[in-house]
Amino acid sequence: MLSRDQLALVHVAKRSLGLTDEAYRDILHVETGVESSKDLDRKGLDRLLSRFADMGFRQGHLDGRPRGKPKARPVPDANDLPTPGQQGMLRHLWEDVGWPLGERRTEFCQRMCGGHPWPQTRAEANVLIEGLKAMVKRGYSERVERKPRRRAAPKPGSGG
Repeated sequence: MLSRDQLALVHVAKRSLGLTDEAYRDILHVETGVESSKDLDRKGLDRLLSRFADMGFRQGHLDGRPRGKPKARPVPDANDLPTPGQQGMLRHLWEDVGWPLGERRTEFCQRMCGGHPWPQTRAEANVLIEGLKAMVKRGYSERVERKPRRRAAPKPGSGG
């Protein structure tokens, strides 16, 4: 009997290959001789995953992340922390964008700063500052009511 992770891997492969339930069950029966993945043994699982690999499935960890410990990030020294000037600029830009402290600001920082909820180094602070400056330059602000987008006029000769 297979573990829950092994069964989950079979279904992740099915979904990533875009197989219908009927196609999946046909492959399962032809390759292993069973009707359900719950009836698979280890040899059957290996044959099934080999078939899925031939079809283009690349096996990794279930959630797509590589296995093993995450790489340790170096701890910044005191000379590499964001400066008070950078912190003041960030406060000003957060105010311009209209995002108070909270989940949205944290998620934006995590995207811009490699997973950290706030900038850990001067370089990360600079990346965040430049991203926020670009948003402000484009006119982004949560405090301003948005106008609905206009559809582009059809190009002459496009028949539409």
